[in-house]
Amino acid sequence: MVPVHFRGQHRVLEAPPEYDHRNGQVGEIVGLPVRFLIAYGDGGATTHLGYRSVWRPSPEELAALNAGGGIMLDVLNRFQPPVAVGVCPPEDVLVEA
Repeated sequence: MVPVHFRGQHRVLEAPPEYDHRNGQVGEIVGLPVRFLIAYGDGGATTHLGYRSVWRPSPEELAALNAGGGIMLDVLNRFQPPVAVGVCPPEDVLVEA
């Protein structure tokens, strides 16, 4: 899957400047378009809850999904943080990142 630009995104997260995938690190990092997830409370107070990103499956991945395959979520952390996976409508997907 590849990350895509989407309606309502706020910015693109980039790899840290010191990151070099050629030195045995995880791999090349591409820009990740994100939307800040914010909760609004009483009196206008806000709480940053996290980020949303949108991904588009490749034709091969889409064929596997249509054949009954599932979506895997790998969390590269020692603990499972709260996550959510869903589907957005096609009109919200703008272009590939």
